[in-house]
Amino acid sequence: MAFRVNRSFSLVPGVKFRLNKRSVGLTFGKGPFHYTVNSRGRRTASAGIPGTGMYYQKASGGVPYTRRSSTTRTRSVPNSNTFQEPAPPIATGTPAQMLTAAMQMKKPGIFANKVEKRLHRALISSNFAEVEAIASSEPRFALAAHCLALIMVPSSDPNETQLRETHALAALSLGSPESDPFITKYVSRIACTIPISPQLSVTLPMCRSFITLMHVENLQEQKRFDEALNFIMTEPISNFTTISSAELFVSMERWDDIITLTTGTKNTDDVSALLLTYRGIAFREQGFFDAAREAFADALRSKQRSVEIRHLTLFARAQAAIDQNHHAAARKDLEKIL
Repeated sequence: MAFRVNRSFSLVPGVKFRLNKRSVGLTFGKGPFHYTVNSRGRRTASAGIPGTGMYYQKASGGVPYTRRSSTTRTRSVPNSNTFQEPAPPIATGTPAQMLTAAMQMKKPGIFANKVEKRLHRALISSNFAEVEAIASSEPRFALAAHCLALIMVPSSDPNETQLRETHALAALSLGSPESDPFITKYVSRIACTIPISPQLSVTLPMCRSFITLMHVENLQEQKRFDEALNFIMTEPISNFTTISSAELFVSMERWDDIITLTTGTKNTDDVSALLLTYRGIAFREQGFFDAAREAFADALRSKQRSVEIRHLTLFARAQAAIDQNHHAAARKDLEKIL
């Protein structure tokens, strides 16, 4: 049997303080008319006809109560964050615009922590300086503030890359964003798209993989390939770490590493098709044209792959044909792109 708590105390005439195990609240009004607001942000107005048992009630805001069956058991499923479809985002646009929309859709309750309200206000107004101040002065909200500051860094700031690096490393050192109370409450349904190569992007919610990928892409933009590669090698293996590693190997012309990384790859999706294309490029650059043609053919085997990846593969195969003076074959591939 579960214990239940439901107490009310009269503070002044017409005002009652209510307490239960889910929330605390205040009720205003006397007789048949009442207005209640609780710590979950829920507001309820009711009006009744005395002596009839009939009344009208309207509730808004907050999180509705749900009763879990005692026979229902839930099982946690690990989130691999590897190119899975996230929950439908609540807004579209730039990350800062999505944050503002998320904050407007869910607001702190009247009994929420004052720093929670302060961070919420800063996000509503896109006040980057205030979010940074909370990150540096409020340990309880530092993880959330660093994560959110990372996607709020103004592109006009001359120190943009350094600020992104600072906030990304700070966030990763503090824990996993997906377990942070503020992010879970307000930001869990935001999903941002990050390009991890010119042909492929990944859409992720605010999670550790998202922060890692943002940091790696930031290092790549600065041509700090060795640092980016060393960092991504410390992360658990997933689709996005594999494709990011391959992209770095291409930039660094580490052809043997690409071949090793892509050994055994089958064309099952856009990620594997792009990996096979990189494999063909690596073979071509080393002069193994037969192996290169085989890898390119594997990458083109399915016509369901994205147009960008198929065009990259056709162009890479045309370059291999030109290197062998097979101009007719090269022309055929280039015409398919046009």
